[in-house]
Amino acid sequence: MRKFITFLILTVIFSTQLTTKVYSAGGLQHFFKAIVRFFKGSADDAMKSGDDLLKNMGKTREEILSGSKNSVEAKISETISKEQHSLNFTTLKNTTRPKYIKKLKSNIGADDAADFFDFEDLITDSKSDSTNKGFYSIVILNWVGKIYRNSDYYSKPNLEEKMLLVCRTDSDVFYFSLLMEQEPKRAFLVEHKKLNKTNIKTMVNQELVVLEDSNDVKIMSSFPEKGNEWPSNYFTIYNNQGFEYENTSLSFDTIKFKSLINIDHKNNCFKATNQGLL
Repeated sequence: MRKFITFLILTVIFSTQLTTKVYSAGGLQHFFKAIVRFFKGSADDAMKSGDDLLKNMGKTREEILSGSKNSVEAKISETISKEQHSLNFTTLKNTTRPKYIKKLKSNIGADDAADFFDFEDLITDSKSDSTNKGFYSIVILNWVGKIYRNSDYYSKPNLEEKMLLVCRTDSDVFYFSLLMEQEPKRAFLVEHKKLNKTNIKTMVNQELVVLEDSNDVKIMSSFPEKGNEWPSNYFTIYNNQGFEYENTSLSFDTIKFKSLINIDHKNNCFKATNQGLL
């Protein structure tokens, strides 16, 4: 009954906006996405979608993302500091690949560095591991970064060979550095901060593997922990700046399926600049 009542409320809102002819194309699209999520999720999710619909009524996607950008920049100042943000950016841009990777290794200690950065050794040693055979068979070693080349946002003002991305969820901020200036291209998690007070451990600096590399989506993950078949951290980046983080040991097929049915994203990624976000 609650679902039905909520649906009627959303329908009334929609009808009213059509009557007054102030419902923008962006708002209309967001409405239909809310309706789809309504039937896929719980009543509580639908009510939240209705709230989002009201807040973003008449806004273009660019306007919504602009507000999200301001929110992320505020969180950077609060939890990471502008100085650390600028250091992450300038270190990536001004350091050679060998020195950059060496610096990342040094940040987590010599004893742990091999477990997080010896990329080729991990791949070679694990191909014969029956436990992880499924995972390592889908790792894309020679990924291209198609979404960055085909996305209007990520390719402006030009496609950068060294790109720093800042991606945020409700509870996390992630910094990803992409080294695309030579083969093999490599991706690293260089910063992870929690936005709320939890006992969940933050992730250390580490290399990430690419499992999906299409024009629409890129899926990266951490390496599976010893004895596990699948990773416990997946990062999905969409060409429209959408972002999803999964902190659970799901199979890649499940993560890929979710990336195909997700029609809206409350989380976003931005290209970093020295002073903030693009």
